[in-house]
Amino acid sequence: MDNMLRFITPILFLFTLISIIALGFFISLVILRFFGIISNPYLFRGLALLGILMPIIMAGTMTLGGVIYHPINNFFNTLSGGWLTFVNFLFIASIGLSLVWLMVNKLGYTIPEQIIGYGILFIGIGVSIFSFYNASRYVVRHIPFSEHNLPESLYGKKIALVSDIHLGMIRKKSFLERITKSIMAEQPDMILIPGDLIDGPKIPYADFLSPLGTLSAADGIYFTPGNHEQYNKENALFYASIPSNVTTLIDATHIIPELGIQIVGIDYARESVEETKNRITRSGYTSEMPSITLLHDPKNMQAMSDAGMSFVVSGHTHGGQFFPASILVKLIYKQYTRGFAVTGTMPSFTTIGVGTALSPARLESRPEIIIFTIEKPMQ
Repeated sequence: MDNMLRFITPILFLFTLISIIALGFFISLVILRFFGIISNPYLFRGLALLGILMPIIMAGTMTLGGVIYHPINNFFNTLSGGWLTFVNFLFIASIGLSLVWLMVNKLGYTIPEQIIGYGILFIGIGVSIFSFYNASRYVVRHIPFSEHNLPESLYGKKIALVSDIHLGMIRKKSFLERITKSIMAEQPDMILIPGDLIDGPKIPYADFLSPLGTLSAADGIYFTPGNHEQYNKENALFYASIPSNVTTLIDATHIIPELGIQIVGIDYARESVEETKNRITRSGYTSEMPSITLLHDPKNMQAMSDAGMSFVVSGHTHGGQFFPASILVKLIYKQYTRGFAVTGTMPSFTTIGVGTALSPARLESRPEIIIFTIEKPMQ
Protein backbone atom coordinates (compact mmCIF):
# COMPACT_ATOMS: atom_id res chain seq x y z
CA MET A 1 0.00 0.00 0.00
CA ASP A 2 2.80 2.44 0.93
CA ASN A 3 4.62 1.73 -2.35
CA MET A 4 1.41 2.34 -4.29
CA LEU A 5 0.89 5.67 -2.49
CA ARG A 6 4.48 6.72 -3.27
CA PHE A 7 3.79 5.97 -6.95
CA ILE A 8 0.34 7.57 -7.16
CA THR A 9 1.03 10.72 -5.09
CA PRO A 10 3.51 12.40 -7.49
CA ILE A 11 1.30 11.52 -10.48
CA LEU A 12 -1.73 13.15 -8.82
CA PHE A 13 0.40 16.16 -7.86
CA LEU A 14 1.66 16.64 -11.42
CA PHE A 15 -1.82 16.18 -12.92
CA THR A 16 -3.29 18.73 -10.48
CA LEU A 17 -0.43 21.16 -11.15
CA ILE A 18 -0.84 20.87 -14.94
CA SER A 19 -4.61 21.41 -14.68
CA ILE A 20 -4.35 24.47 -12.41
CA ILE A 21 -1.66 26.18 -14.51
CA ALA A 22 -3.46 25.51 -17.82
CA LEU A 23 -6.83 26.64 -16.47
CA GLY A 24 -5.39 29.79 -14.88
CA PHE A 25 -3.67 30.80 -18.11
CA PHE A 26 -6.76 30.12 -20.21
CA ILE A 27 -8.90 32.31 -17.94
CA SER A 28 -6.28 35.07 -18.23
CA LEU A 29 -6.35 34.77 -22.03
CA VAL A 30 -10.14 35.08 -22.08
CA ILE A 31 -9.93 38.22 -19.94
CA LEU A 32 -7.17 39.72 -22.14
CA ARG A 33 -9.31 39.01 -25.21
CA PHE A 34 -12.26 40.74 -23.54
CA PHE A 35 -10.12 43.85 -22.94
CA GLY A 36 -8.97 43.89 -26.56
CA ILE A 37 -5.35 42.82 -26.12
CA ILE A 38 -5.73 39.52 -27.99
CA SER A 39 -8.01 40.05 -30.98
CA ASN A 40 -6.48 37.61 -33.46
CA PRO A 41 -8.20 34.19 -33.08
CA TYR A 42 -5.10 32.33 -34.29
CA LEU A 43 -2.95 34.08 -31.68
CA PHE A 44 -5.49 33.19 -29.00
CA ARG A 45 -5.48 29.51 -30.01
CA GLY A 46 -1.70 29.43 -30.22
CA LEU A 47 -1.32 30.92 -26.74
CA ALA A 48 -3.98 28.55 -25.37
CA LEU A 49 -1.98 25.62 -26.79
CA LEU A 50 1.19 27.03 -25.22
CA GLY A 51 -0.68 27.22 -21.93
CA ILE A 52 -1.30 23.47 -22.13
CA LEU A 53 2.18 22.55 -23.35
CA MET A 54 4.22 24.47 -20.76
CA PRO A 55 2.91 22.67 -17.65
CA ILE A 56 3.27 19.35 -19.49
CA ILE A 57 6.90 20.29 -20.22
CA MET A 58 7.33 21.11 -16.55
CA ALA A 59 5.97 17.73 -15.47
CA GLY A 60 8.03 15.95 -18.12
CA THR A 61 11.32 17.62 -17.19
CA MET A 62 10.71 16.93 -13.50
CA THR A 63 10.14 13.25 -14.27
CA LEU A 64 13.07 13.00 -16.68
CA GLY A 65 15.33 14.83 -14.22
CA GLY A 66 15.01 11.92 -11.83
CA VAL A 67 16.90 9.62 -14.19
CA ILE A 68 19.21 11.86 -16.28
CA TYR A 69 21.09 15.11 -15.85
CA HIS A 70 21.23 17.13 -19.07
CA PRO A 71 21.53 20.89 -19.78
CA ILE A 72 18.63 20.86 -22.25
CA ASN A 73 16.31 19.25 -19.71
CA ASN A 74 17.53 21.75 -17.10
CA PHE A 75 16.79 24.66 -19.44
CA PHE A 76 13.21 23.59 -20.15
CA ASN A 77 12.60 22.84 -16.47
CA THR A 78 13.76 26.33 -15.50
CA LEU A 79 11.72 27.87 -18.34
CA SER A 80 8.55 26.03 -17.37
CA GLY A 81 9.13 26.84 -13.68
CA GLY A 82 9.34 30.50 -14.65
CA TRP A 83 6.16 30.06 -16.67
CA LEU A 84 4.39 28.83 -13.52
CA THR A 85 5.32 32.10 -11.83
CA PHE A 86 4.22 34.22 -14.79
CA VAL A 87 0.85 32.45 -15.06
CA ASN A 88 0.31 32.88 -11.32
CA PHE A 89 0.82 36.65 -11.37
CA LEU A 90 -0.94 37.12 -14.72
CA PHE A 91 -4.02 35.35 -13.35
CA ILE A 92 -4.00 37.43 -10.14
CA ALA A 93 -3.63 40.64 -12.17
CA SER A 94 -6.42 39.54 -14.53
CA ILE A 95 -8.89 38.90 -11.74
CA GLY A 96 -7.83 41.94 -9.70
CA LEU A 97 -7.96 44.53 -12.49
CA SER A 98 -11.18 43.04 -13.88
CA LEU A 99 -12.81 43.61 -10.50
CA VAL A 100 -11.45 47.18 -10.43
CA TRP A 101 -12.90 47.80 -13.91
CA LEU A 102 -16.29 46.42 -12.85
CA MET A 103 -16.42 48.54 -9.66
CA VAL A 104 -15.39 51.72 -11.49
CA ASN A 105 -18.09 51.09 -14.13
CA LYS A 106 -20.64 50.54 -11.41
CA LEU A 107 -19.77 53.94 -9.96
CA GLY A 108 -20.52 55.51 -13.33
CA TYR A 109 -16.95 56.07 -14.48
CA THR A 110 -15.10 54.46 -17.35
CA ILE A 111 -11.57 53.18 -17.84
CA PRO A 112 -10.57 52.37 -21.43
CA GLU A 113 -10.58 48.61 -21.75
CA GLN A 114 -7.14 48.42 -23.34
CA ILE A 115 -5.61 50.27 -20.38
CA ILE A 116 -6.88 47.48 -18.14
CA GLY A 117 -5.55 44.86 -20.58
CA TYR A 118 -2.10 46.40 -20.79
CA GLY A 119 -2.14 46.86 -17.02
CA ILE A 120 -2.69 43.12 -16.61
CA LEU A 121 0.26 42.36 -18.87
CA PHE A 122 2.48 44.93 -17.14
CA ILE A 123 1.75 43.56 -13.68
CA GLY A 124 2.06 39.90 -14.73
CA ILE A 125 5.38 40.39 -16.50
CA GLY A 126 6.79 43.01 -14.12
CA VAL A 127 6.08 41.15 -10.88
CA SER A 128 7.40 37.91 -12.41
CA ILE A 129 10.70 39.54 -13.41
CA PHE A 130 11.09 41.09 -9.95
CA SER A 131 10.38 37.76 -8.25
CA PHE A 132 13.10 36.04 -10.33
CA TYR A 133 15.53 38.80 -9.39
CA ASN A 134 14.50 38.69 -5.72
CA ALA A 135 15.09 34.92 -5.54
CA SER A 136 18.70 35.38 -6.65
CA ARG A 137 19.72 37.99 -4.05
CA TYR A 138 19.83 36.36 -0.64
CA VAL A 139 20.57 38.38 2.47
CA VAL A 140 22.77 37.46 5.46
CA ARG A 141 20.76 38.20 8.61
CA HIS A 142 22.56 38.69 11.93
CA ILE A 143 20.43 37.68 14.91
CA PRO A 144 21.52 37.88 18.58
CA PHE A 145 20.10 34.99 20.58
CA SER A 146 20.10 34.15 24.28
CA GLU A 147 18.63 31.05 25.86
CA HIS A 148 18.92 29.83 29.48
CA ASN A 149 18.92 26.19 28.33
CA LEU A 150 22.12 26.58 26.30
CA PRO A 151 25.49 26.16 28.04
CA GLU A 152 27.80 29.09 28.87
CA SER A 153 30.40 27.50 26.56
CA LEU A 154 28.34 28.81 23.60
CA TYR A 155 28.26 32.44 24.73
CA GLY A 156 29.91 34.68 22.16
CA LYS A 157 29.91 31.99 19.49
CA LYS A 158 28.48 32.46 15.99
CA ILE A 159 26.26 29.78 14.47
CA ALA A 160 25.42 29.87 10.76
CA LEU A 161 22.06 28.45 9.65
CA VAL A 162 21.41 27.77 5.96
CA SER A 163 18.58 25.61 4.66
CA ASP A 164 16.70 24.68 1.49
CA ILE A 165 19.56 25.22 -0.96
CA HIS A 166 17.84 22.92 -3.49
CA LEU A 167 20.77 22.06 -5.74
CA GLY A 168 19.37 20.58 -8.93
CA MET A 169 18.18 21.63 -12.35
CA ILE A 170 17.76 25.32 -11.41
CA ARG A 171 20.31 25.98 -8.63
CA LYS A 172 23.73 24.57 -9.47
CA LYS A 173 27.30 24.44 -8.17
CA SER A 174 27.94 28.17 -8.65
CA PHE A 175 25.00 28.94 -6.35
CA LEU A 176 26.49 26.81 -3.56
CA GLU A 177 29.89 28.46 -4.14
CA ARG A 178 28.32 31.87 -3.49
CA ILE A 179 26.64 30.59 -0.34
CA THR A 180 29.78 29.00 1.11
CA LYS A 181 31.79 32.19 0.48
CA SER A 182 29.14 34.26 2.25
CA ILE A 183 29.14 31.89 5.22
CA MET A 184 32.91 31.78 5.54
CA ALA A 185 33.06 35.59 5.42
CA GLU A 186 31.17 35.49 8.74
CA GLN A 187 33.73 33.14 10.37
CA PRO A 188 31.12 31.01 12.18
CA ASP A 189 31.98 28.60 14.98
CA MET A 190 29.28 26.15 13.88
CA ILE A 191 27.28 25.62 10.67
CA LEU A 192 23.83 24.00 10.55
CA ILE A 193 22.10 22.74 7.36
CA PRO A 194 18.61 21.42 8.25
CA GLY A 195 17.56 19.79 5.00
CA ASP A 196 16.83 20.14 1.28
CA LEU A 197 20.47 20.52 0.33
CA ILE A 198 19.43 18.99 -3.01
CA ASP A 199 16.19 19.41 -4.92
CA GLY A 200 15.77 15.71 -5.75
CA PRO A 201 16.66 15.19 -9.44
CA LYS A 202 19.84 13.46 -10.56
CA ILE A 203 22.88 15.76 -10.51
CA PRO A 204 26.69 15.34 -10.67
CA TYR A 205 26.75 14.97 -6.88
CA ALA A 206 30.49 15.13 -6.14
CA ASP A 207 30.96 18.20 -8.33
CA PHE A 208 27.87 20.10 -7.15
CA LEU A 209 28.54 19.36 -3.47
CA SER A 210 32.29 20.08 -3.59
CA PRO A 211 31.93 23.72 -2.40
CA LEU A 212 30.85 22.31 0.98
CA GLY A 213 34.45 21.13 1.32
CA THR A 214 35.57 24.77 1.59
CA LEU A 215 33.55 25.26 4.78
CA SER A 216 35.25 25.14 8.15
CA ALA A 217 33.93 25.72 11.65
CA ALA A 218 35.68 24.90 14.93
CA ASP A 219 32.59 23.30 16.45
CA GLY A 220 31.50 21.40 13.35
CA ILE A 221 29.28 21.45 10.27
CA TYR A 222 26.06 19.45 10.55
CA PHE A 223 23.51 18.36 7.95
CA THR A 224 20.16 16.64 8.39
CA PRO A 225 18.06 15.71 5.31
CA GLY A 226 14.63 17.04 4.40
CA ASN A 227 11.82 15.86 2.17
CA HIS A 228 13.64 16.64 -1.10
CA GLU A 229 16.48 14.27 -0.21
CA GLN A 230 13.80 11.57 -0.04
CA TYR A 231 12.66 12.42 -3.57
CA ASN A 232 16.14 11.59 -4.85
CA LYS A 233 16.55 8.07 -6.31
CA GLU A 234 20.31 7.81 -5.70
CA ASN A 235 20.58 8.37 -1.96
CA ALA A 236 23.64 6.15 -1.51
CA LEU A 237 25.56 8.09 -4.15
CA PHE A 238 24.36 11.43 -2.80
CA TYR A 239 25.39 10.76 0.80
CA ALA A 240 28.74 9.31 -0.29
CA SER A 241 29.42 12.55 -2.20
CA ILE A 242 28.99 14.87 0.80
CA PRO A 243 32.49 16.15 1.75
CA SER A 244 33.97 14.56 4.87
CA ASN A 245 34.07 17.86 6.80
CA VAL A 246 30.24 17.71 7.03
CA THR A 247 28.66 15.49 9.70
CA THR A 248 25.40 13.96 8.48
CA LEU A 249 22.87 13.29 11.24
CA ILE A 250 19.89 11.09 10.36
CA ASP A 251 17.99 10.31 13.56
CA ALA A 252 21.35 10.56 15.28
CA THR A 253 23.16 12.59 17.94
CA HIS A 254 26.65 14.05 17.97
CA ILE A 255 28.08 15.12 21.34
CA ILE A 256 30.63 17.93 21.62
CA PRO A 257 32.17 17.16 25.04
CA GLU A 258 34.21 20.36 25.35
CA LEU A 259 31.04 22.44 24.89
CA GLY A 260 28.79 20.19 26.93
CA ILE A 261 26.18 20.10 24.18
CA GLN A 262 24.65 17.57 21.80
CA ILE A 263 23.74 18.23 18.16
CA VAL A 264 20.69 16.18 17.18
CA GLY A 265 19.44 15.52 13.65
CA ILE A 266 15.88 14.22 13.20
CA ASP A 267 15.02 13.04 9.68
CA TYR A 268 11.97 14.24 7.75
CA ALA A 269 8.89 12.04 8.09
CA ARG A 270 5.10 12.32 7.91
CA GLU A 271 4.06 10.72 11.16
CA SER A 272 2.33 11.16 14.49
CA VAL A 273 3.86 12.92 17.50
CA GLU A 274 4.33 9.54 19.20
CA GLU A 275 6.22 8.12 16.21
CA THR A 276 8.50 11.16 16.21
CA LYS A 277 9.11 10.71 19.94
CA ASN A 278 10.18 7.12 19.30
CA ARG A 279 12.71 8.24 16.70
CA ILE A 280 14.04 10.88 19.10
CA THR A 281 14.62 8.14 21.68
CA ARG A 282 16.42 5.95 19.13
CA SER A 283 18.61 8.87 18.02
CA GLY A 284 20.68 8.74 21.19
CA TYR A 285 19.39 12.09 22.44
CA THR A 286 19.27 12.64 26.19
CA SER A 287 17.35 15.35 28.03
CA GLU A 288 20.18 15.46 30.59
CA MET A 289 22.39 17.56 28.26
CA PRO A 290 21.66 20.84 26.43
CA SER A 291 20.91 20.37 22.75
CA ILE A 292 20.63 22.03 19.36
CA THR A 293 18.38 20.03 17.05
CA LEU A 294 18.10 20.09 13.26
CA LEU A 295 14.54 19.30 12.12
CA HIS A 296 13.67 20.12 8.53
CA ASP A 297 9.89 20.43 8.84
CA PRO A 298 8.80 22.52 11.86
CA LYS A 299 5.41 20.79 12.14
CA ASN A 300 6.83 18.33 14.69
CA MET A 301 7.85 20.92 17.30
CA GLN A 302 5.52 19.50 19.95
CA ALA A 303 7.45 16.22 20.00
CA MET A 304 10.72 18.17 20.33
CA SER A 305 9.33 20.20 23.23
CA ASP A 306 7.94 17.13 24.99
CA ALA A 307 11.39 15.52 24.75
CA GLY A 308 12.93 18.48 26.57
CA MET A 309 15.09 19.80 23.74
CA SER A 310 16.85 23.14 24.24
CA PHE A 311 16.70 24.77 20.79
CA VAL A 312 15.46 23.57 17.38
CA VAL A 313 16.26 24.97 13.93
CA SER A 314 14.16 24.24 10.84
CA GLY A 315 13.52 25.28 7.24
CA HIS A 316 11.10 23.78 4.70
CA THR A 317 8.44 26.53 4.54
CA HIS A 318 10.25 28.96 2.16
CA GLY A 319 7.83 31.50 3.61
CA GLY A 320 5.55 30.28 0.81
CA GLN A 321 7.88 31.83 -1.83
CA PHE A 322 5.11 33.95 -3.37
CA PHE A 323 1.40 34.73 -3.15
CA PRO A 324 -0.98 32.89 -2.87
CA ALA A 325 1.19 29.96 -1.67
CA SER A 326 2.44 32.26 1.11
CA ILE A 327 -1.09 32.49 2.52
CA LEU A 328 -1.52 28.71 2.47
CA VAL A 329 1.84 28.15 4.19
CA LYS A 330 0.95 30.63 6.95
CA LEU A 331 -2.37 28.83 7.51
CA ILE A 332 -0.58 25.48 7.81
CA TYR A 333 2.49 26.47 9.82
CA LYS A 334 1.17 29.48 11.75
CA GLN A 335 3.87 30.70 14.17
CA TYR A 336 6.39 28.26 12.67
CA THR A 337 6.25 29.84 9.19
CA ARG A 338 9.41 31.87 9.80
CA GLY A 339 11.54 33.23 12.61
CA PHE A 340 11.36 32.47 16.33
CA ALA A 341 8.56 30.55 18.03
CA VAL A 342 8.15 28.98 21.47
CA THR A 343 6.55 25.56 22.10
CA GLY A 344 6.06 25.03 25.81
CA THR A 345 9.34 26.48 27.08
CA MET A 346 11.39 25.40 24.03
CA PRO A 347 12.49 28.08 21.53
CA SER A 348 12.78 27.26 17.85
CA PHE A 349 13.70 29.12 14.70
CA THR A 350 12.47 28.54 11.15
CA THR A 351 14.52 29.99 8.32
CA ILE A 352 12.75 30.63 5.02
CA GLY A 353 15.81 29.22 3.27
CA VAL A 354 18.11 30.35 0.51
CA GLY A 355 16.90 28.42 -2.55
CA THR A 356 13.63 27.78 -4.38
CA ALA A 357 11.43 24.82 -5.29
CA LEU A 358 9.36 24.32 -8.47
CA SER A 359 9.86 27.91 -9.63
CA PRO A 360 13.02 30.09 -9.56
CA ALA A 361 11.02 32.90 -7.92
CA ARG A 362 10.37 34.53 -4.56
CA LEU A 363 8.28 37.59 -3.83
CA GLU A 364 7.42 38.26 -0.17
CA SER A 365 10.20 36.02 1.17
CA ARG A 366 13.70 37.18 0.29
CA PRO A 367 16.12 34.22 0.67
CA GLU A 368 18.37 34.28 3.70
CA ILE A 369 21.38 32.93 5.54
CA ILE A 370 21.09 33.29 9.31
CA ILE A 371 24.02 34.10 11.61
CA PHE A 372 23.15 33.65 15.28
CA THR A 373 25.39 35.24 17.91
CA ILE A 374 24.79 33.43 21.20
CA GLU A 375 24.57 35.90 24.06
CA LYS A 376 24.44 35.50 27.82
CA PRO A 377 20.79 35.68 28.97
CA MET A 378 19.69 38.65 31.02
CA GLN A 379 19.32 37.84 34.71
